Amino acid sequence: MVKSVLREYFTEENFKNDSIFWDDCITSVLRQIPIRVREVSSSDACEMNTGIEYTFAQEMCSKYFQNCLPFILDYGREQAVRSHRLNFVEDIDSCAQWQEQLLDYLGDKLQEGNQSRNPTVFTCGEFPFMAKDTQTGDYVAYFDVAEASHYILLRRLFVAQEARRHGIGREIVRYIKLYAKLSNKELRVNVYDTDAEQFYRKLGMKPYFKTLRFPMEDLL
Repeated sequence: MVKSVLREYFTEENFKNDSIFWDDCITSVLRQIPIRVREVSSSDACEMNTGIEYTFAQEMCSKYFQNCLPFILDYGREQAVRSHRLNFVEDIDSCAQWQEQLLDYLGDKLQEGNQSRNPTVFTCGEFPFMAKDTQTGDYVAYFDVAEASHYILLRRLFVAQEARRHGIGREIVRYIKLYAKLSNKELRVNVYDTDAEQFYRKLGMKPYFKTLRFPMEDLL
């Protein structure tokens, strides 16, 4: 709708008219556009028209991207992922329980690699999250992100059996990938079995390293 209105105003006559500003031409259709309001504080957003405002915006963004915690918790937009509406929350106790579920899911793979079943203590620079379905209040996924100076590592991702095939895993990876892009860092993933490898390959990720080790403490 906005594009169609802008095209009508893109005339030589309007370009020569200094009294017309680009966003003025949208006011005629504002009442036809469904708009939702999300109120934010003055420290979360600013208008950027001057050099001083630009410097403030840079400082504000650098604080926001010090680590992934505020960005991931800011996923309160409740975007619909098929039949689910997700919200990412911190819940260390639940993360530890779901970590055990992931280990049970991997089962003999850990035994074959002689890996410990005790990686439930989260280290510095590691951020575990739960994905909650806001409609039911149930947890549907668990993921664990570690952040280094030059890359983001998605160490663990586990979606509940009953919640799979709803695009939840893809949405989590998409959002973490967005954070990596905005923070100018490479996104790496912990590949722990062939199913996980196929999942990430389908998302367009290319092999940089491959390991069946779990967890990868040496990469932190």
